[in-house]
Amino acid sequence: EDLSRYPRPLVSDRGAFLSHIRLSSVSEDLKLSSAAHLMRFKVTLRDKHTDAVTGLGWSAQNELYTVGDDKAMFHFDVHGEFKRKVCEAEHYPTSFCWAPATGPNMAQNCVIGYSNGMYQLVSKNGKIERKVTTAHKGAVLTCRFNHDGTALMTGGEDGFVKKWSKTGNLQSKLCHTGRAVYSLAWSPNKQSVLYCSDKFLTIKPLSPSAKEVKWKAHDAVVLCVDWNPINDLIVSGGEDCRYKIWDSFGRMIYDSTPLHLPLTSVAWAPSGDVLAAGSFDRLLLCDRHGWVHSSHQIKTGSIYALSWTDDGSQLGLAGASGTVGIAQKIGQKRVCGVVHAEVKDVRLVHVTAIGDEKAGGTAADGGELSEALLRPEELEFSDRVVEVSVGQTHLVVVTLSACYVYTCGSSCTVHHKFALAGGAVTLVLQARDIFLLASTNKGVQIFSHDGQLRCSPRSPGLPLARFLKHSNLSLADDVLAAVSRANPNQVIFLDTKKGTPYAEPYTHPIPIAQVALSQGRMSSERKAVILDTNHDLYITRIHRPQPVKLGTMIDTVRWHSGFDVLACVSHQRLVVWYYPHVVYVDKDLLPKTQISIDAAHFGKQSEIIDFQGSSCTIQRADGSLQSAPVSSFPLTLVQYATKNKWAQCTRLCRFANQTVLWACLAAIAVDRKQLEVAAVAFAALDEVDKLEMVQSIIAIPSSEAQRAELLLYQRRPDAAEQVLLGAGLTYRAIMTNVRMFRWRRALDLATKYHKKGISHVDTVLGHRARHLKAFAKTETDPKFLQIASKVAVDWSKIQAKEKQERTNELKQSSRKPGEKSVILKVILDTQASTSVEPVGETESDSKADGASLDGGAAEEKKAKEADGELTFDQDNDLTM
Repeated sequence: EDLSRYPRPLVSDRGAFLSHIRLSSVSEDLKLSSAAHLMRFKVTLRDKHTDAVTGLGWSAQNELYTVGDDKAMFHFDVHGEFKRKVCEAEHYPTSFCWAPATGPNMAQNCVIGYSNGMYQLVSKNGKIERKVTTAHKGAVLTCRFNHDGTALMTGGEDGFVKKWSKTGNLQSKLCHTGRAVYSLAWSPNKQSVLYCSDKFLTIKPLSPSAKEVKWKAHDAVVLCVDWNPINDLIVSGGEDCRYKIWDSFGRMIYDSTPLHLPLTSVAWAPSGDVLAAGSFDRLLLCDRHGWVHSSHQIKTGSIYALSWTDDGSQLGLAGASGTVGIAQKIGQKRVCGVVHAEVKDVRLVHVTAIGDEKAGGTAADGGELSEALLRPEELEFSDRVVEVSVGQTHLVVVTLSACYVYTCGSSCTVHHKFALAGGAVTLVLQARDIFLLASTNKGVQIFSHDGQLRCSPRSPGLPLARFLKHSNLSLADDVLAAVSRANPNQVIFLDTKKGTPYAEPYTHPIPIAQVALSQGRMSSERKAVILDTNHDLYITRIHRPQPVKLGTMIDTVRWHSGFDVLACVSHQRLVVWYYPHVVYVDKDLLPKTQISIDAAHFGKQSEIIDFQGSSCTIQRADGSLQSAPVSSFPLTLVQYATKNKWAQCTRLCRFANQTVLWACLAAIAVDRKQLEVAAVAFAALDEVDKLEMVQSIIAIPSSEAQRAELLLYQRRPDAAEQVLLGAGLTYRAIMTNVRMFRWRRALDLATKYHKKGISHVDTVLGHRARHLKAFAKTETDPKFLQIASKVAVDWSKIQAKEKQERTNELKQSSRKPGEKSVILKVILDTQASTSVEPVGETESDSKADGASLDGGAAEEKKAKEADGELTFDQDNDLTM
């Protein structure tokens, strides 16, 4: 490089001189991200206007309409080709916007603001529906419909911000700034409006009693703003040649490097993942965190306006030179396990598999597709690609006119193809056996992977298609969860087969930021995690909501694709709960069933985008993808437990000898009522009190009584009482309440239930008297005093009745007390045949282990009878 064009610095060191040059070069231009994959635009220019283009917008059918200083309104089709001149304007247009379509058959009008203070409501064929001649004194510089098209806001050169009805009637003068209002935007909840005036940004509530938020945003006049309803972030650009990103409280999130010339337009993509910024002869595609995906030099002059299609795949830009630009977004990448799909061109998708052939088994078992199962392929389509989704076994590609479902086998073959009935597809979600499409025309639709429509869920709380995103919508095979449109504190659950309510809505105390459903196969154990706006994480059942707090300061959360395993990033650490259902079994075991890995190298604002096999894929704030490996032993344990291979579970825990494995096994065994296995796990954890409790439950002859004791262990006394009463074990129900010092309830049961003339009122009175005597107390309860005056306490009769009740309970049981089950015998017999320390074992140790295994053939036969042909191969089953 020729160094003569740089001024000579006042340093003699050549290294410092070169550093000065590098810093100067950076200050001249924006730094691009170092991410391996970058999205970019493919820009096409159309020169139809003879003067500056001042406004443009996309209709619901993805057709582009433009207006300019030549007083003409032009129409371009979905491919960006010129179709016709719609009409001739009366004055010079200064602003333009479309009313959002809220239904498939609703008429859609646009608003055109003029330099003389007038605005018009114009239909698609150019017919003027309404004209307001004195909207502002001076030019109407900006106009915006709210998100459901029920109200219009305009800002003018006279400094007024005014609210109008959708038919053009003035409703209120919101404020007067004294300076020109160049741009404005509606808040996501439609209760306030953001506008720029001079160097300031102001959030003005529609309610007169609410307080506005105002801050200095730029060092020069602010020219453009936009507020995204999905991520709730604000972007602004001004004459100081910077664009900045803010949250809804006015706190700055990102401040760009200065460009050469002022920012004249900014626009969020509908999904909120990227934004576009326009300057003189320059178009930027930026991430929501602020860094630049790509920068394009185009001959348009200053870009006065930007407008995205509803599906976010195309951007229209209005140039001061009279040029209309159509920028198509390419380079999007989707990841699921080892399968990566990237939109290489407008009509081309590149699919590759990255990984090892022994990466993780089959997708059905929660593993990954291997490189041998999927060769790199180029998929070419006849229409523009709108959206791509990669699932465990299927790839879904949505174009303008059709949806393609591919099966990821030895090659990507078209499993099914079906046409789309108009509208823009804004979201694609996949579960194991189904997938979801959200479109502006049809709303939410759920399909099977063979292309059959299963249902079209309809609910008053279901958000509109263009407001749906991965954080407020979650899909499992049997249920769809969505954050309610009317109440951001509420989650609704819909059946994926009928589209009807699946369970009662769950209401959270504060607004919900994210909802996610577990992806396990068993619908009876389906759970949801709730991440609220305070970054607190809760887990709850769907059918019997009982939220339990898992953690605080959670940045991102994701369920495993095959098992009920949960991962999150908290306090710059990756935390994995291998059995989160433990909160409903024994919350004391929760810390032992999780692992925590240092995640500081992922940086802030990282996001877990995939969790399959034994690997989490995390996207950093700069867009790069990194993999975080987690232990595969707990996943293997969960897989064995799902198939009721309890002998295998115990041998695996002894082989690895990890606390997290034993804790998971204990919780799973208690939940599945495998008490012998739970006893072995508690013994390995040195949980003496829990071990004694499990042994006492095993000694109980009645299965109903065992179930009730387990419910007590899970801190559910009312459910335990109902089980005992339903099984006719009234005496045990009474004594259960006595053990918990629920004296009133015990007395009520003893008074209400009489079995063959036998009453246990004296039993309750006797135990309460002993309890009070032990603490040197006297009876003060009026109810007990009244009954004690009528009923005599005779301990010999009480003991005789207790003995008779135990005898009756033992007769009803089919199992002898203290009898060991076949599973427990197998577990105890296989203890000697499993190596606890596999690392560094000697040859003699290996021979001894082999002899022990051969000698245990009879026990293995018992295991097969109990668990169903179980096999255990150390090399295959315990592959890391």
